[in-house]
Amino acid sequence: MAVQETTWQGEAIIDLKTHTLLQTGQNTGIRGFGVSFTVDNRCKENILGFQPISERVGTLRMKTKFGKVTCIYTYTHGG
Repeated sequence: MAVQETTWQGEAIIDLKTHTLLQTGQNTGIRGFGVSFTVDNRCKENILGFQPISERVGTLRMKTKFGKVTCIYTYTHGG
């Protein structure tokens, strides 16, 4: 699942009880424009890579039963 407008700063992979959060956001300044992927921990071993490109763009590469998949997440603030 992709999540937008996260408020965490910088890039991080955060292990939670049932999910892993892979996030990217601004390092300084206004918070709230970051993006993240949330992966169920049962699928965590299928993560092949996470590439934070900017505070509003990230990619997640995963192994699936159909092959390898790259998910691209982008966010633009419509304000």
